[in-house]
Amino acid sequence: MCIRDSVWIQQGVLADARTDPSCWLLFIDESGYGEELEKRLTARGHDVVTVREGDAYYKLNKNDYRLSPEMGAEGYQALVRDLVASGKTPDRIMHLWLLTESESFRPGSSFFHRNQEHGFYSLFFLARALGSEDIPLDGMHWIVVSNGMQRVAKEALPYPEKSTVLGPCGVIPREFPGATCISIDVDLPHAETSFFRKSSKPDIDRDRLIDMLEVELATRPTSSVIAYRDGVRWEQRYQPATDSKSTGETLLRQNGVYLVTGGLGGLGFTLAQHLAANFNAKLVLVNRTPLPDRPDWGRWMKQHEFDDPISRGIRHVQALEKSGAEVLVQSGDVTNLERMRQIVEEARQTFGPINGVFHAAGVVRDNLIQIKNQSEIEEVFSPKIYGTLVLDELFDKTSLDFMLLYSSTSTVITPMGQVDYVAANAFLNAYAQSRADKQDRQTIAINWGIWNEVGMAADAASRMGFGTRKESIDPVNHNTRHPLFEKRLTLIENEQRTHLLSTHLSPRSHWLLDEHRTSDGEAILPGTAYIELARAALEECGEAESFQVRDLFFIRPLQVADDVSREVRVRLTTSEEGYRLVVQSEAPLASGSRGWEHHAEARILMTPSGKPEPLDIVGIAERCGVTINDEADSWLRSRQEDHL
Repeated sequence: MCIRDSVWIQQGVLADARTDPSCWLLFIDESGYGEELEKRLTARGHDVVTVREGDAYYKLNKNDYRLSPEMGAEGYQALVRDLVASGKTPDRIMHLWLLTESESFRPGSSFFHRNQEHGFYSLFFLARALGSEDIPLDGMHWIVVSNGMQRVAKEALPYPEKSTVLGPCGVIPREFPGATCISIDVDLPHAETSFFRKSSKPDIDRDRLIDMLEVELATRPTSSVIAYRDGVRWEQRYQPATDSKSTGETLLRQNGVYLVTGGLGGLGFTLAQHLAANFNAKLVLVNRTPLPDRPDWGRWMKQHEFDDPISRGIRHVQALEKSGAEVLVQSGDVTNLERMRQIVEEARQTFGPINGVFHAAGVVRDNLIQIKNQSEIEEVFSPKIYGTLVLDELFDKTSLDFMLLYSSTSTVITPMGQVDYVAANAFLNAYAQSRADKQDRQTIAINWGIWNEVGMAADAASRMGFGTRKESIDPVNHNTRHPLFEKRLTLIENEQRTHLLSTHLSPRSHWLLDEHRTSDGEAILPGTAYIELARAALEECGEAESFQVRDLFFIRPLQVADDVSREVRVRLTTSEEGYRLVVQSEAPLASGSRGWEHHAEARILMTPSGKPEPLDIVGIAERCGVTINDEADSWLRSRQEDHL
């Protein structure tokens, strides 16, 4: 296992080779730094468009706008539409809304939520609005300026919540090829107190800071994380960790009492097994989904599938108790302060003082920025960010040996589809650093990679066809009845039943490929074929009832050359509502091994409502005032026609 440390190295700047005037979009801060930078850019001949915070969205003129961050996506969509209409599409963006000399916020909110609206959500909504208008982001450079969210040496880190902006900073260049984004954290005078700690006001030379930021305006576009401290420019890098910090001693104690959030999940259960086996620990396992009363466990498991989540949780508890562990299982949402307070009090009454906290709760909701919605983001933020704030309040006055936060290497890799997950884990890292000087505990954030066979990332890798996940039962091969499939395999992965239905597709033998081609003649699987694959797979698995297809996403086209036969498989994994559908095809990896390419995914909801009534197409057309044209030589033209 390779362990790396985050380090800061002094790094100079390289001048941008491009000298032509650019169109700049400046999000102006309330402290006046942006206004001075606007003057300097204008003096250099650049076209500068400014956006300031307001009570609503409105346009003063083609170079001056007001926008209300708390109103969400609507204002950013209107801004981008107006920029396009005015011919002011930016190729440079400087975002200064996380520069704060005071902790002001609107009534009814908080400085914490103010920083989310002005930071993460501001960049997220802006990127989505730009993408929605089909604006090419290739060559667009984003400069995101903040203060108080990085710890280069031993200075205070008063605003860890600002670090969620690192999610968009890292993922925008992944999802919009050719775009670059640099995060710059600077010294600023700030309020004497913050949500997390008291901090002193550094002596800042205002003109000197503006000069430093002006240099960044002319820097060659790159994606990096930068911090200025005392006039020195530092860049974040990662290097192999040394053993110099290790004393060889463990923070764990024999017979210790440990609270584990996400305690019945893959990572939480693996940790609990280790603590029980090696330290005879007393375990307080917090899980969001409640288990039935203990006398009902046997009946529940008889009446539900092996891969039922509650049945899986019961087996986990039974396995721990069989090994001799003392286990207190509590159901509760880690973001619910009152419920968590009850859990902590009951744990103290049962086992005594809590010695350490493992915060392993987390959610992943992979989706590109263009199709990710705010409810998905908040679902990801809830356990890692809001849950951490609850734990912070619960144990603020309590001495602990440690608080260990399960972060992720996604903060370094910044993968596509995980703008919120990267942001949430960046907060965990910053929060741990903000508590570095707390004397009554060690607060540690570990950026885990993919665990072998367990955890959310391993689940995702298994769905993609990678990894070494072990099955709980031997795979079962079935004969297939549907002519579209050649074989069906049923197996248990992570205690969930999965059906793998595979076939080989070729334009020579399958008309649905041969009769659907791009403008250059390449055969491609049409979108309706994925729905037929889902229907046929469900039929093959014995599902005779009606079903609904929800959240069907086409990830990448499935193209097959004329002289090639390509293996395609449909994965149906059981879920509480029905199935999760994934369509993949075999693809060679750079290493020469075999992998699977992701083409489409969807949720399948089983709806046993009998045969649906036929739709009255003519009646619908009359109500909508449209004309039905079913002539063989006519069609409804779509934007896709340009490529077919």
